[in-house]
Amino acid sequence: MRILMLSRDASGLDASSSTADRWRLLRNAGAELVVIAASYKSGGWNEKGLRVVGSEGGKITRFFRMYSLAKKEMQNIDLITAQDPFELGFIAWMLARLFHKPFEIQDHGGFFDGEKPDEPLWALRKRLAFFLVKRANLVRTVSPFSLARLEAMHISAKYYHLPIAANDSYAQVEREPEAGLIVSVGRLIPVKRHDLTIRAFALLHTAIPDTKLVLVGDGPLRSKLEAFAKQLRVANAIEFTGHTDPLPFLSRAALFVMLSSHEGWGVAAVEAALAGVPVLMTRTGCAKWLEDHEAAKTVSVRITAEKVSQEMKKALFSPDHFKRLTKALSLDEAAREQVNAWKSP
Repeated sequence: MRILMLSRDASGLDASSSTADRWRLLRNAGAELVVIAASYKSGGWNEKGLRVVGSEGGKITRFFRMYSLAKKEMQNIDLITAQDPFELGFIAWMLARLFHKPFEIQDHGGFFDGEKPDEPLWALRKRLAFFLVKRANLVRTVSPFSLARLEAMHISAKYYHLPIAANDSYAQVEREPEAGLIVSVGRLIPVKRHDLTIRAFALLHTAIPDTKLVLVGDGPLRSKLEAFAKQLRVANAIEFTGHTDPLPFLSRAALFVMLSSHEGWGVAAVEAALAGVPVLMTRTGCAKWLEDHEAAKTVSVRITAEKVSQEMKKALFSPDHFKRLTKALSLDEAAREQVNAWKSP
């Protein structure tokens, strides 16, 4: 089966990247794959059954380039899939109509769950997403809340829930937890609410001075968050690692915290639970699933810093209340399920 994929993940232009490895798994599962990645640069790479091309162009012109490149592939493909229900989904819909091919949109952010995600021009993009979901042949969502909403809408498309796969290596981590070490993993962007995590940690640190917070990840809010930590006089107790492998930190963590206002799935929390770290997270994305597996304590998205601080303290002093997650959707399993869905739109 020949699939044309429109992707925003330009990291896949590097054949040695983890994104490229995930695309190889789709190829190995039975899909002949052509990927056009939105990127400021061109280039790409080619293997048997898998070809990757960069669109080249600025923030706007890259989409016109993607349309042009994708149009050249449409005669020989069985299905076109877009990895968002916005601009890429719109390109897929236009080409699918023009060439009478089935198309899929993928919801990686829980955009159909009824909550307001941290997306620019959301009022406009929301209308586009719901326009496309009613016209797609296939809809994949990573969010159980989006799935429930799609079911309630009675759309004609075949929709299915396929979470973001976790890295199996986290299940092999040997734990040597350090007392009071709290870890959070994620991009430093508003929706992740690291400011709330820092404020809650500051309250906890006042009561328990030997606690420490490690924020694994990078992003546009880093300098503001570092300044905020200094303002609260906890800078010496907080480590900003930048973009790096979280495994060494999770192996030592006594607690994992994710206080996002909105998540599609939240695979970082799943991987922390696989590593055996107790998880404290807001009720979004995978929260209920982890709580059902006794791997997480969930709290309201509207929780205050004071309440978070109290929950952090409880979790740190009662690690036996949490169980290590023993199984999650693997990369191989996700690839097979994805290809099986493509074969029956």
